[in-house]
Amino acid sequence: MELYHAGPEGDRSPGDLQAAHLDLATAHLASGQVERAGAKLSEVFTAEVFTASITIRLRNLAALLGSEPYRGAQSAVDLRAHIHEVTVRPALVSTLTEPR
Repeated sequence: MELYHAGPEGDRSPGDLQAAHLDLATAHLASGQVERAGAKLSEVFTAEVFTASITIRLRNLAALLGSEPYRGAQSAVDLRAHIHEVTVRPALVSTLTEPR
């Protein structure tokens, strides 16, 4: 992330940065660290719009949060609700083959 931010602004892709934060959130979740996953997701939630692929990945992460062992944890419930809130906004279609 630091190297990404250190590069020229014109070479940065917000979608790539969001994807990297999603990857880190998923890794934290896989190791049972729901709060740390939420911290990484907060970086994604600041975006005004998402590409269709980021929206799909967020929804997949919400489904994971709704499964065991996360289902009963309040922090997971809160993250799922927040993901739902931000993914009901229209997504940017990044390719013609991606669904909205």
